[in-house]
Amino acid sequence: MRIEIKEKGTPEFYKEVVDVSAQYLRLMKKPESRLKDTFKMLKGYIALCVVFLALVLIMGFAWGLDALTLVVTVVMLAALAVSILQLRRMNKMVQSLIDDPRTSVFTLDEDGVELDKEQAELIRVSWSNVAFVRIFSESICFFAKGGRGLVLAVNKGRAQEILGYIRDHQVDVRII
Repeated sequence: MRIEIKEKGTPEFYKEVVDVSAQYLRLMKKPESRLKDTFKMLKGYIALCVVFLALVLIMGFAWGLDALTLVVTVVMLAALAVSILQLRRMNKMVQSLIDDPRTSVFTLDEDGVELDKEQAELIRVSWSNVAFVRIFSESICFFAKGGRGLVLAVNKGRAQEILGYIRDHQVDVRII
């Protein structure tokens, strides 16, 4: 089965794909676990860091800056910087997926699943290397075994034909 994907996905689809990729190891350990909104969590961490940093600085200026206050300030600044950088990196990943003009061809055959980005990038996973297939709210994802973080994703609108192919060809893969 060959699916040619010419249309762009929604920003929600790409955001979910980045979320799934970021949580690959956790989902490999517990495939049925709920997908967390990493973007929302990082924004929450940033807000908490800002609040605690402000409190530490206010207390430091009110009661005097000592070594402990300086250490806590540095730790809070580091946590804030890491959270901001991670959120920025994930947003850039989403934007790069949105901006990618290439046509994709998603292929399912007797050997496995393949994603070909306009003859420039080819990713192929054999059925024996697919850990499981999971349907999320915006996407259907094929998780590769091996801990490399490889996830092939297609818009959920294609789920019926993909699941039909898997069922009709009796592919031995776990579907969640």
